[in-house]
Amino acid sequence: MKIETNPQLQQISTNQKNKDLKEACNQFEEYFVNLMLKNMKSTIGDSDLTEKSNGRQIFEEMLDEKIASNMARGRGLGLANEMYKQLTKNERINNV
Repeated sequence: MKIETNPQLQQISTNQKNKDLKEACNQFEEYFVNLMLKNMKSTIGDSDLTEKSNGRQIFEEMLDEKIASNMARGRGLGLANEMYKQLTKNERINNV
């Protein structure tokens, strides 16, 4: 028994999948930028301007996450866009 599917519903489903994929690519770029910032920071020494504490460490981690988020959500590095293009390119080939 073959079940007919509504083309509009398929289009809505495809659009939602593409939005979800784009969001996942953006989140990956955000994570990548955050890792990059952490590694860049680890190459420089600690400052004696403020004392080292758990509060300072938490603040700096939260600051790095926010900076990474702003960088990725703005223009970004282009990584999310390239990943999205590559992943949807494969999908278009499979649908042809």
